[in-house]
Amino acid sequence: MTARLKKLWGALLLLVLMGGTGLLLARDLSPAAVAAAFHQADLRFLLMAAGLMTAFMVLETFKLRGLFLGLTGRKLGLRRSLGYAFVGFYFSAVTPSSTGGQPAQIYYMSRDGEDGAAAALTLLLMALAHQTSMVTLGGIFFATQRHFLLGQMTGLGLLFLVGWGANLAMLAGILALILKPEPALHAVSRVITLLGKKKILRDPEGLNHRLEEAAAAYGRGRQAAAEHPGRMVWLMAMTIAQALLMYLIPAAIYWAFHLRGFSLIQLLAVQSALTISVSTLPLPGSAGASEGSFLVLFRQVFGLSLVAPAMVLSRAVSFYLPLGISALGTAAVHLLPSRRKKQAFG
Repeated sequence: MTARLKKLWGALLLLVLMGGTGLLLARDLSPAAVAAAFHQADLRFLLMAAGLMTAFMVLETFKLRGLFLGLTGRKLGLRRSLGYAFVGFYFSAVTPSSTGGQPAQIYYMSRDGEDGAAAALTLLLMALAHQTSMVTLGGIFFATQRHFLLGQMTGLGLLFLVGWGANLAMLAGILALILKPEPALHAVSRVITLLGKKKILRDPEGLNHRLEEAAAAYGRGRQAAAEHPGRMVWLMAMTIAQALLMYLIPAAIYWAFHLRGFSLIQLLAVQSALTISVSTLPLPGSAGASEGSFLVLFRQVFGLSLVAPAMVLSRAVSFYLPLGISALGTAAVHLLPSRRKKQAFG
């Protein structure tokens, strides 16, 4: 298959995914509901919520750019870094349990000539920081607001516990992959050898050789991470800031409806519990589950008359609007000419 034909097929696949995104928006986000909710709310706080989401994406861009520079000494262009952030958000949103974001980012970074091992390690460390922040903040909020949260979690307590435990297990798995990658790499090598014997793969020796090169490069990148602990602290601080920005969006919607009475930490705690509860469900963007969980967890916060409009605005700002923007950003990344560079760890 020629490079031009591959690019055409890739563009068609992207169009199909973007069409699915459009259907998702049309199905789950009623324009009439958005208009009604928007009419009731204070525009200043809606702009604040949009600003929080924008800051989230800006931090994601600088995290990716800064961590890659710290590990490899190589700079990613600001435009490319923003594009990779859009790719990650978009494919995480349209794939079950957000499983497609990082593979898509690695693909586009590798297509642009970046070292695949460098990209994989960068994104794995970012995933580690994300899981750590989610589990840590969730634990802190639950410990400090336990009685309040239990009062909000009617019917969702088990889902929260399962989500928190699953995220803790994922955190342990990512740590194991970073600290002891050899068992996973050995298992992949055995699969490659087996597929070669079955004549399913043409060049198993070549694939195993490239796997060994990637493992060596990964090891050098891991050593670079260990030698720069300050960069890891910076990454963790940035990720916690991102999580708090996201958790603040329902608080901005709460204030937009001229509501008072619940403290900021209570509002943050409820959104943290919601995020943990739905994060491991095998649904694209937790569509449906996030909306339903919001209606349950925030029912007492917003009241029966405002909880549905609040849910519409919160999801529009934190998911649907950035989903549409990231779809356009992903299309731009796909259509931009690739840039071939030297290997980062090589």
